[in-house]
Parts: sequence; C-alpha cells; structure tokens
Amino acid sequence: MRYLPLIILTLTPLMGSCWGMFRSPHSQFEVSGKRDPLAMNIHMVHLREFDLKEGKAVGEFRFENRSGLPLTIQKIKPSCGCVSIRHRKEMDYQSEEKGRFYVEVDTAGEASGLREYRVEIETINPAGQTFLQSVQFRVDVPERKVTVVPRALIAYQLSGQPTTQTITLTDYRQGNPFEVAHVSATSSDIKFSEPKISQDEHGHQVIQFEITIPGELPADRITDTVVIQTTDEEFNTISVPLLAYGPKASKSQISKQTDTAAGTEQGSTIQ
Repeated sequence: MRYLPLIILTLTPLMGSCWGMFRSPHSQFEVSGKRDPLAMNIHMVHLREFDLKEGKAVGEFRFENRSGLPLTIQKIKPSCGCVSIRHRKEMDYQSEEKGRFYVEVDTAGEASGLREYRVEIETINPAGQTFLQSVQFRVDVPERKVTVVPRALIAYQLSGQPTTQTITLTDYRQGNPFEVAHVSATSSDIKFSEPKISQDEHGHQVIQFEITIPGELPADRITDTVVIQTTDEEFNTISVPLLAYGPKASKSQISKQTDTAAGTEQGSTIQ
C-alpha cells in the first residue's frame, strides 16, 4: 500500500486527459465568449493618401445579420464629431440580411499624419437584448499645401452662349497668406473676374475668381492654359489647362477628349 499514493499521482493527469477526450465537443466552445450579431466583412479600414478623393476619406463597412433573429440598429456612433456616418433610413435587418454603412472624414480639418477613429454599432433584438460592437477607421492625412479646383477646365460652347466657371485656390498652410497678382490666358477673349479672398470653415485661406469663356469659338475645339501669378514664393505660378468645344465639334471628339481629361477635372494638391 505504500506505493498507492504514487500510483494515484501518476494516473491523475492521464484520467483528466481521457475525460477531456470523451466529453461533449460542444462544451469546448462555451468559454469562447458571445459572438457579435452583426458579422462584419472587415473590422478596420485604413486609407492611405492616394485613397483620398477631394479631401474626403470615405470607408465602407459591410455586414450580415447572423444572430438568427431580426435586429434593429439603434445607433452608429463615431468617436469624434469630425466623423459623419451614412446609412440607409431603414434600420431593421432580418436574419441573414446584409447591409452597409459609410464612415466619412473631411481631412481638410485634420492635422497631417495617421488618424484613428472608432465607430460603435448598437443593436437590439425582439427579446430586448442589446449588443455593442465596434470597427476602426484609420486615415493617413497628407501634408496639405495649396490646392486648385478644378485642376482642369472643360467647356462645351454648343449653344453659342458664354460659359462662366469658378476657380478656387485653397491654402492649407498656417501663417502663409498670399494674393493673386495676375491671371491670364493665351486667348484675349477669355475674361477673368477680380479674385475674392475668404476663409473656409477650418480657417484656411480661399481665393476664388470666375473665368468667362466666349460663346463663339474660332474653331470646333480650342486648348488654352489659365496662368495664375501669385505673391507666394513657393507657388508663384499655377497653371490650369483649358479645353473648350464649339458647335462644330463632333460627338466622337467630345467623348474621346472628355475621357482623357476626366482624371484631371477634380481638385488636387499642387506639387
């Protein structure tokens, strides 16, 4: 009997291992924690500088209701007031129904560098149970200097009437205000208004002026360049390409040139 305690100590780990092998497989998952009712396709969106469009960072989050019960989204709450949420008006989702929402940040009001935002989604089922889960939105906000909108001008003078468009310069630097000294184009028929200086909602300097393109063009298509001379040493000269079509321009010409210039119409940072 003096060996009995030693035998028991030896067999105890083996017995525990055997019990673990033969117990119900379901019990292995009981301690894993609750599953989120909304299954997200991704829990984090990270936008780099080249992903940004017109100073806006927009992330899409898709989900599916896998709770087995109908769910109502009570609120989608971002961690910062600078973040806006876009979602359909109907907030009820049946079991296995899919949906999506968009997270949007105006990077013009954000300092450069990596910015992280947390978005909480609160849902409730017919039994009155509420659930809280979250996703992350990361944005690499680029260093902004001076932008021009639009980056290229396209006009369709098909009716013979003059066309007026607005050019906007925005200075995202701090403490470096400048003025527009002179605006010109090759064609003397193109007219410019006096520049107006203001500020956007974030305190950045904004300079706007109008360009008027004559209704009667000498050819079916003309190309020109708007040259903006400023008092700023770094951005002394800013050029904006101009493409205008007259009434004799063919549809094929317009379609081909529009496709070529489509990527440059939007605003962009001046390098």
